[in-house]
Amino acid sequence: MKKILILLIILQTIAHYAKAQTNVETFLGWQRDLKGGDFKQLNTGVQFSFKESLDYEFILQLQRSWPVELVFNDSAFTPNTDLPLYASAKKSIRPAANSFALGHRIAVAGKKTANIFFIIIYTGIRFQRIAVKYEYDRDNYTVLNPDKTLTRAGIYLSGGAEYMRVLKNGRIFCQLTASTESLQRKKKYPLSFSSMAPLAFNAGYSFHIKKKVNEKKHQKSF
Repeated sequence: MKKILILLIILQTIAHYAKAQTNVETFLGWQRDLKGGDFKQLNTGVQFSFKESLDYEFILQLQRSWPVELVFNDSAFTPNTDLPLYASAKKSIRPAANSFALGHRIAVAGKKTANIFFIIIYTGIRFQRIAVKYEYDRDNYTVLNPDKTLTRAGIYLSGGAEYMRVLKNGRIFCQLTASTESLQRKKKYPLSFSSMAPLAFNAGYSFHIKKKVNEKKHQKSF
């Protein structure tokens, strides 16, 4: 149901901004947890930018955040007196996420030059899965209160700054953004971690695919 809703929003947005100058933007990046956690991710994504004026662009963004695996040594215990009381248990955590967001790109400096600075604001839905895996002798040992895989979806807000360089056949950009945690119900099971509030750095390239209708008419008049 959520995927259908997202698809409808995408189609309605594209239809609404069909007459605007449109750019397809691909990007790569890196992010880490703002809350002081060890979680890190690599970002890949694509976004559609609909330029309404020199001051403002509307953005529709799809992003995949790939996990950077964390490995810890936990402890497992046994009631068997013929074995050592505890043994090492390898714990690996892989924090991944998919997100869909609507954004606003607002020019604050250099809008009539090749070097433009923007404020960017996003509101979106994040689908997050922090996978937990243990490796130890399960026949003889057990881990007390083990972490479990966390799967959640929720609304988030993010914002930051962006620099863009206008080229002859496109644009390059880099941005720094900070995001809230996904707004969602917290589970009662005690985990040693929580969902991420990412601080992200992304960089990408913007491909122009459509000019405003009035620009086309203006060109034909010459």
